[in-house]
Amino acid sequence: MLKTMERVNLIQNLHNYNVNLDMLETFKPETLLRFCASLQEKKTPDTWYAGQPEIQKELIRDERFFFYLPKIAAAIKETAIINAFLNTLHENGETATDYPVSRLISSMAMTPSQNVFFDYLKHFSDLPTDKKQKEIIINNLTLYHKCTKKPISELPEEEKAMLKEACLNNDELVPSDIERVLTMLTQQSGLLDVIRFFYENKFDIVLNMNNYENFSKTPEILCEKLKTLCKQIGIENMNLLMNRWIENGCPRHDIDFFIKNHNGLSGRKLKEKLISRSGYIDFIYGNKMINIPLSELPPYKEEVLIYAAINKKNNFIRLIEENYQKFAYLGPYSLLFRSEFYSNFVNLNTLNAKNLDECAGIDVSKILFHALEPGRVYTFNELTALYDLPEQYYKLYAGLKNLRVDDRIIIMNTLKKYKLMETVTEDKYISILAEKLSELPLAVWRDKYFHHIKGLQLSDVIELLIHKTDIEKFIPQMKTHAQY
Repeated sequence: MLKTMERVNLIQNLHNYNVNLDMLETFKPETLLRFCASLQEKKTPDTWYAGQPEIQKELIRDERFFFYLPKIAAAIKETAIINAFLNTLHENGETATDYPVSRLISSMAMTPSQNVFFDYLKHFSDLPTDKKQKEIIINNLTLYHKCTKKPISELPEEEKAMLKEACLNNDELVPSDIERVLTMLTQQSGLLDVIRFFYENKFDIVLNMNNYENFSKTPEILCEKLKTLCKQIGIENMNLLMNRWIENGCPRHDIDFFIKNHNGLSGRKLKEKLISRSGYIDFIYGNKMINIPLSELPPYKEEVLIYAAINKKNNFIRLIEENYQKFAYLGPYSLLFRSEFYSNFVNLNTLNAKNLDECAGIDVSKILFHALEPGRVYTFNELTALYDLPEQYYKLYAGLKNLRVDDRIIIMNTLKKYKLMETVTEDKYISILAEKLSELPLAVWRDKYFHHIKGLQLSDVIELLIHKTDIEKFIPQMKTHAQY
């Protein structure tokens, strides 16, 4: 009976002081009674903690928080917000009194979310920074949490320090792969200066990871060239130039060419060259493509010509100049304008006028670029031999070894003509067949080794080659197709 009365008395005390009854599940009765006594002794207004379990837990666990709470409540008017911030601390295994009250209040007052609050409080709130610097850090933390779930605590110190950089506040300058960005900025000396240059001059540009990769090749040299050029042509023209340059994939050739050749242009003429992509391309690459009307070309045709100019594909440029009508006839879905085609798998300098004609009739969706061998340069005829074929043909072609290209194409054309690979889909069988066909053509296998089997078709030869090792001792005994 006594224990029952004590519990009733405790519940009454909690009720009188507006303490959540849920605290009974977490704390011992004597702890809660001492807490109620402290509330009375310190005359703590229940408006500071009523209905806010995390505030109550903090008060119960650490009496020092009684001295924190009045200051926090004066600065942060809504107790629900204080409760939410304390909940974040508790979830991270920390308490409010682990930090000076001034840092705690400053972090609560400035941060927009619980995650940003905790990261700022733990990693940055002790820095001797002014309000503007604090805002920069908080904005960067907000962007960081927007882009990744990786905890700030897992970042190396030098990457964490990057979050103090104002240039990262502009999400148009920071690609969504924020982890990769921070790593590159710390590992590539001079890259941060390039990004600062864009930020400080307020250029209206959008950067991606490919741009960062390009900048990282020689960032110190690039930054000096950009600064020099900016002084020479002015901010307005430099902004136009940066848009055209980034649109063009950031080739270093463009900047070098511009530095050497812009002096002969007045401010108005220079702006005319930069206001449109065609004008820019004509200025940068026009001397390489004198007989090609660049200003009339759509972007997808400009791209392949720009690639050719940058990568010294002069034979290809000459081919287009000499066969411009063929080039003009090609539509946007032509094989020639697929970037994987010309940048990864084919040397444009090897194309001829006949290939241009053939491009018009090729449905680019029927070439499986993902099935081609990475790093291998194909001839145009090789790709057309693989055209409109399932993936197993690509795998077999890759397995043909020590053969001339023409011999490989002959093998593929035979397989394609009679649809001999339609049912051969397992990689192990494809490898066996590729090995056998690398030794001898299919017809030679049939006429030299299987000639005694009457009625044998090429499709049967395929099966015999695949299983030759297992059935070799029976092959001499086979006389007819039926026995096979």
